[in-house]
Parts: sequence; C-alpha cells; structure tokens
Amino acid sequence: MKGVAALWASIGWTPTSGKNLGIRPFTNGEDPFLHGLAAEFFRQYSADALEPVYCEDMAHAMGRYIGKRYGTAAETRSIPLSAWQLRRITEYVEAHMTDGIRVQDLADVAAVSTGHLHRAFRAATGLTPSAFISVRRIRRAIAILRNEPVTIAQAALRVGIRSPSRLAGQMRRLTGYNPSGSYRGRDRQ
Repeated sequence: MKGVAALWASIGWTPTSGKNLGIRPFTNGEDPFLHGLAAEFFRQYSADALEPVYCEDMAHAMGRYIGKRYGTAAETRSIPLSAWQLRRITEYVEAHMTDGIRVQDLADVAAVSTGHLHRAFRAATGLTPSAFISVRRIRRAIAILRNEPVTIAQAALRVGIRSPSRLAGQMRRLTGYNPSGSYRGRDRQ
C-alpha cells in the first residue's frame, strides 16, 4: 500500500474527492474486460490511430461498464432523440465529415448532455454516435468510389478517414466488400 498515495497523485485523483457514485472498490482485482479495453486503447495509440470520437465512445462504454458491474444505482430508461435532433445531427455529420467530429459537438447540436446523447442516440437509432459517424462516412465513400475516378486514398481523405487501410477495414465490416477495383466493378454491372 506504500505506492497507493503516489498512484492517486500521479493521476490527479484522490479517493475522497468528487461525488460518491455508489461503486464499491474493485481496483485490487483483475477485470478482463477493462484490461482488454486498456490494451486496445494502447494498441490504437501506438499505431497513431486514436480518433476523438472513438476515445469518447470507449470512455463512455468504460464508465457504463464500471457502473453496471460494480455500481449499485439503478439504470434509468432512455428517451430517444426527437426527429429534429436526429436531423440536425445528421446534417452536422454530413457537413463536417472531414473534421474530427466529437460526441460533444453532436450533443451541442442536439442541445443535450453527452451522457444523455449516448443513451438517447442508441435508443433512437440502435447505434452509438461513433458507429453512426462511421456508417455515414462509409456510405459517402462508396458513393464517391462509384461515381468519381478517385483513388481509395483520396476517397478516404474526402470522408475524414485518415488512411485507405482504415477505410477498407471499416467498409469490409459494414458491407462485406473491399473498396478495390473489383468492388467498383461489381457495383457498375
């Protein structure tokens, strides 16, 4: 227990500060999910592939997991976003696709807190804000690749994805196809 005070100080957090969240101590045991999440963060950080919206979504997921796994508070029912909020978020994502869109930006557009946005967005769409942004980017990239003579790298940059390999991976997960010449040829037949 000698290094505990130094550890708390090194992360700028004291055990007596802040609000009591009703979460029992859990840091002296192993949690495979949290370990895996931290390892994935480190892998993405090492590859210089961390995106702000991904970090925000994963931090939110980690908070929810800790609350559900170790907390005692009851879960509240989520009220979905309204049609006008979804429309404004969609318009914002389309207009700022090449920017580093953050969940806070979307919450500001919808005039809600980030915590409420996560719950209400999933209740309304079945997707996290991060997944929604990815789907919109991939759909736009597909349209660009179908209709314009551009390289995969150019299409990736035009939709705010940093690398062609990242575009290919996301497109494969969403559609089952690669953005290669055969993908383009298949769509034009």
